[in-house]
Amino acid sequence: MRPRAAGCSPRALDLIEGDDDVRAVVITGTGRAFTSGANLREDQALTDEQLADYIGEFSGMLNRIEALRMPVIAAISGASVGGGLEFALACDIRSPRPRRTDEPPEPHSNPRSHAE
Repeated sequence: MRPRAAGCSPRALDLIEGDDDVRAVVITGTGRAFTSGANLREDQALTDEQLADYIGEFSGMLNRIEALRMPVIAAISGASVGGGLEFALACDIRSPRPRRTDEPPEPHSNPRSHAE
């Protein structure tokens, strides 16, 4: 999960930090997941230096979120895995976002269990 892909670019954090009128921040995901974390296939292609830069950038983003003067709420909608979980944990409040009525239910791991 790149910080920009998480919707928290350094520029977005700059705007939030610099605006005294912001009283709270709510971070949501789109679709069926809050965020799933890193793209493991993409990360395998990184050099050690690129990986260190990525980890530093991601850690810096989490530190900035944790240091915000206003409460940060993670409105979690579905999966929050790996770096996505770290992202949610950096927020002050974690709350499940209600399922929209136009979203299909999550599939069961064993579809036959309800047919028998």
